[in-house]
Amino acid sequence: KGQNWRNFRTEAQYRGEDVFRAMLSTTNLCDYFNSDLQKAFGVTQKLSILSLNNRTDDLQSYGARAGCTLPKDFKADKYQEDFANNGGWDAWNRLLETQNNPYGSSLSALDELNRQRSLEEQSALSDAEAGGGFMSRTKPCVARGGGVRCIVQGLNITPGDTLANAVKATFNEDLGSLATQKDLADSLSFIIERLSNRLLDLGKSEKDPTYDKDYTFSPAPVPTEEEGPGCGVTGLPMLYTSAVSTAVYQFINDPANEAIANGSAGVQSNIDAFLAGVISNFKAAVPNARAGRVKTCTGNVGTDAIMVGKNTDAQGEIYDLISGAGRDSGAPIKASTQVNGDEHADWSRLIESSGGPGAPGTPPGPGPGPGPEPSPETPPVI
Repeated sequence: KGQNWRNFRTEAQYRGEDVFRAMLSTTNLCDYFNSDLQKAFGVTQKLSILSLNNRTDDLQSYGARAGCTLPKDFKADKYQEDFANNGGWDAWNRLLETQNNPYGSSLSALDELNRQRSLEEQSALSDAEAGGGFMSRTKPCVARGGGVRCIVQGLNITPGDTLANAVKATFNEDLGSLATQKDLADSLSFIIERLSNRLLDLGKSEKDPTYDKDYTFSPAPVPTEEEGPGCGVTGLPMLYTSAVSTAVYQFINDPANEAIANGSAGVQSNIDAFLAGVISNFKAAVPNARAGRVKTCTGNVGTDAIMVGKNTDAQGEIYDLISGAGRDSGAPIKASTQVNGDEHADWSRLIESSGGPGAPGTPPGPGPGPGPEPSPETPPVI
């Protein structure tokens, strides 16, 4: 998929910032400035990330360095009122330690923020460089910051350089076979089919008959309804990933949406309200925006996807916003969000919506509505 390298690096930095916020949320800061410091760095929830190695460039973790060492019964206001009977000079000496006063703790937090930001950016760049621009495929996200951005990624299952080498080997071999092909259309079809098969199963031997240069071409199969011309195109640059992510983040973290954010992702009405809010946020933030729910290739309303873009765009971009695991388990909406986009489609698949619950294009309950009602046994999913 196309990549904006500036956005790639900044997304990695933002991920590092979310890692730091999670660390700060579980650090035992002194009570008299704990809330103010967390608010200053944008901490909105407590999130444990014990599965992630977060100690960097130090022999102690941030939590150990920044943990308060004042007596548990220490109260700053009482200390100011009665110096001698509330710790005296011993308390004064402790207050001078970095972790026990707001000034030292703020500087320490800024230092750790920059460490985590730099570490995530360098990790992402190293992965991209090792794969020649191809990112490694990973297992599903382990933990998210703010309900949107993944901050603890799954283990790598396919290194990026494996994908890069497979593509290079396929093109180098197949381009050499062009001279032996009688028809240019057959040549192009041959290369595309071989490349697709190779990427879908990297474990197959190069001697596998499926990849043989003397492979006999069979007539192209008639596309099914779900694979027909009404479906979109994948592999093109996705221009609105950041804007959609911001719209999701704003909805999840708006106190007015707390009930929906905490509602089950297994309940379609919760998903409907969530998608409507995201669509509204996107339209408010993007000039000349065009956004709404989206039809599947068979004409049904997608259960958890939206279509976005601008009025000047020839096609719209489709994003899935609820993970299948979250929907199946009934996890809260805020823990099930994702911004998964890799499809461009004609605007005829857009269901125009004003962005509010019950607006045109929002899948209704029983009764008339736009498009066929999805089957309750097998709801269509994009």
